[in-house]
Amino acid sequence: MEKTVKIKKRKKVAIPLIIASVIFCIYGVSLAVPILWGFIMSLKEPFDYFYDQLSFPDPPHFENYVRAFQELSAEGTPLLLMLFNSIWYSVGGTIVPVFACMTAGYVCAKYQYKICRIWYWIALVTMIIPVMGTMASSLKLSMDLGFYDNPATLVTGYMATGSNFIIMYAFFKGVDWGYAESAFIDGAGHARVFFQIMLPQATSPIIAVALTVFISKWGDSQGPIMYLPHWPTLASGFFQFQQTAGKDQYPIMFAGLLMSAIPIIILYIAFQDKLMSLNLGGGLKG
Repeated sequence: MEKTVKIKKRKKVAIPLIIASVIFCIYGVSLAVPILWGFIMSLKEPFDYFYDQLSFPDPPHFENYVRAFQELSAEGTPLLLMLFNSIWYSVGGTIVPVFACMTAGYVCAKYQYKICRIWYWIALVTMIIPVMGTMASSLKLSMDLGFYDNPATLVTGYMATGSNFIIMYAFFKGVDWGYAESAFIDGAGHARVFFQIMLPQATSPIIAVALTVFISKWGDSQGPIMYLPHWPTLASGFFQFQQTAGKDQYPIMFAGLLMSAIPIIILYIAFQDKLMSLNLGGGLKG
């Protein structure tokens, strides 16, 4: 009788797992197929690209990757310089908002100021407002401050609001205040408590948020086109190149696109443990 009950329980558990596994497998294939198709396209001749897109090229033209470095450009900016622009744009566009969100999230979670409650609701409301609704005003602000078409415009585009602020707020809300009280008794100040006690516990959510922001900035074409028209990144440069590219240049464009995805793949492989072990809670030990 007990064996029959155990078998039934196993079947009930196994069916949802099988369904979930099938769904995730289908999702994984849906992500891999476009990448594989893009790789095949990057090895074709221009004629094959337009008239024979399903077969593997024979022979494969790996020289398209060399041509990508030689021929891909936007606004007179070569591929290597677009790569450099993507790096500082993504890194700067990650450090500024992540630092703002983690400091504001900590203050709003742990200090009972009236402005903290107001800011929390502002953060929620800004998640509702469409991006297009604030685009004109942010562009005007950048121009008025003299930051338009200047790397300094990164400072004007970020506030401690949105989902990243909510994530950091939720984490620090779950960290026991006993950590800070113990440090205050030993003579530590508020800044020391934040940087030496609270931030080390927030490593996982900070890395997760930073990776999310970095990936979004790396693939952002709209921002550089609007605010940095003469500083094309890989994303904005490929978009501009596509508008003027001839039919014979599409394979090398696919080669460039695939190469631009390599840094994101490396980042994910390097930090996948941090992402999988993301913990939004905290507590006292001992």
